[in-house]
Amino acid sequence: MKLEDYCKQNEIEVNLEKTKCMIFNKTGRLLRKLFWFGNKRLETVREYKYLGFLITPSLNLNSSLKDLKDRAMRAFYTLKSKMGDQFKRDITTSLHLFDSLIKPILLYGSDYWGCLKLPKNNPIETLHMTFCKELLGVQKQTTNIGVLLELDRVPLSIYAKKNCVKNWERIAIRKDANFLSKASYEFALYNNTGWAQSIKDYLSQIGLMNVLLNENVTRQANLEASEREKDMFYQTSFLTIQQNTSKLRLFGKLKKTIALENYLINTKNMIDRISMTKFRLSNHGLMIEKGRHNHIERDNRKCPFCKHRVEDEFHFIIECPTYAPIRAQLLGELNLRENYYNDQSLFTLLMETENIIPLTAKYITRATTLREFILTKHRNMC
Repeated sequence: MKLEDYCKQNEIEVNLEKTKCMIFNKTGRLLRKLFWFGNKRLETVREYKYLGFLITPSLNLNSSLKDLKDRAMRAFYTLKSKMGDQFKRDITTSLHLFDSLIKPILLYGSDYWGCLKLPKNNPIETLHMTFCKELLGVQKQTTNIGVLLELDRVPLSIYAKKNCVKNWERIAIRKDANFLSKASYEFALYNNTGWAQSIKDYLSQIGLMNVLLNENVTRQANLEASEREKDMFYQTSFLTIQQNTSKLRLFGKLKKTIALENYLINTKNMIDRISMTKFRLSNHGLMIEKGRHNHIERDNRKCPFCKHRVEDEFHFIIECPTYAPIRAQLLGELNLRENYYNDQSLFTLLMETENIIPLTAKYITRATTLREFILTKHRNMC
């Protein structure tokens, strides 16, 4: 009634098609109550998109993030369609376009939701990982940590938290906000709840509680928090891949630096490059990996051609006699002789030397093709 009186006094018309009512409650149920504007009844709804962000009666963040993901997904597949083969061929351009066009959609409104408790299966991260894996050409089951490190990426939630802390700086430190924003923040802070409390918990969690207590701080806390989060992610990730029990046992030995791997740019043949990526990230069909899925003990994951040896990446590249002609051609192109190096040194040379990796990738493609032919097509013909 007050809104109706105000609108009449100021000659303002309300668009009743866009005017809805929502009753917030913990259960998220649609509570039906009668609301009227003048003599017209307003609709009570279960969800409403306000300023482009979906809200629900239970304030369920998962529904909102899923909506952002769906919108970003459409933009992502439009981008893929327009780029065609260049999507996988030109990795640096694809990364740049994703960060410029898709990432802002995924992080929309994160200056408020970034530090809240995010769902375990975060839809934002799901789409980000889909993009990264399709870009590399690996399967969905490939370990997320390895994919992120290979492309020098970090979880998008880190950027969401950065935006949230930046917004907190604007409202709480610089006081650059309207009356309602300030009042909302102070009320939430006083009652230890909501967005303000999530900021406090987050800064305390990453060891930046001093920033929260020092209201005269001039440095940019959002940058400091972001860098600390990235450092924590990298430290945890490298410790994980270097464990003896890690699936990424080979990758843990090969990954030395925090950077986009050069072979992703220097290996011009896309098929060879994808073969190398799958090999590094243990997304291949060798028994060392296939046996893990079939719950076979590691020592029993034997090479189908060498019954006495485990078929791991080292055996595939250096030892297996089935690929001897292809291996000899590789060493010939490099003007190398096997007896110049011990086996481990040769493996390291082939997998870690920047200008040699494209040729090693070619070997992996050809050897994998031969392996598949012998084990499937040739067997079927017999």
